[in-house]
Amino acid sequence: MISRVESKKKSSLSFKTSAPLSVWLIVWLVVALLTGFAVWGLSQNPLYATKSFWLVSRAAAVASYLMLTVTVILGLLLSHPRNKDTWQSSKLMLPWHQAIIPIFISLLTTHLLFTVLDAKSGVLPINILSPLSAHYRPYAMLFGSLGLGMLVIVLLTSLWPGVFRSTWLKIHRIAPIIWVAVWIHGMFAGTDAFNLYDMYLFTGIFVIGVLMWRYWVKPLRAAKKVPLQDK
Repeated sequence: MISRVESKKKSSLSFKTSAPLSVWLIVWLVVALLTGFAVWGLSQNPLYATKSFWLVSRAAAVASYLMLTVTVILGLLLSHPRNKDTWQSSKLMLPWHQAIIPIFISLLTTHLLFTVLDAKSGVLPINILSPLSAHYRPYAMLFGSLGLGMLVIVLLTSLWPGVFRSTWLKIHRIAPIIWVAVWIHGMFAGTDAFNLYDMYLFTGIFVIGVLMWRYWVKPLRAAKKVPLQDK
């Protein structure tokens, strides 16, 4: 029988495994293509062609939203009862989940930095912590700040699962709530959100569908368990 100490070591090691280099390269390539395509597409509009800071900020925002969407979906599939019962695809999905997260953070940082540096955005550094004081769409900014705050908590507890042994997984499960906050922020904070309506609609329906599927299905093993009888 495996001791509790050994099992804890195994569980902590499983979250420290890094994604293969090939996965990192593929993800970075996809992100670069998405961001480049977003910048090119926005630059074709005469209204935005001269707004370099806005272009980078907006492209990074869209790309980071898509990366967050993918990693949340992968997280839901990793924790899905069927993955434990029948699929057993964690070795396949976990590297992608791990590789996308730092890329999402890099894109998010780029979005925040260029938004603050853009003098025309009307967003000051203090507005990230105090969004309701912003001159630009304060309630949409509020959801962005809420999502950012929850994200920081999830990341900190995920980096040290051994320290937050009893709580990190519970906290990690608020990732869909973070996604909802970011979805609302993107829908109502973006000046060109109407052009991306189809993207937000499709990703919203898809993520909610996967989320419902994740919590609607019951584990097969739990149903098959038979209580032990005392001899």
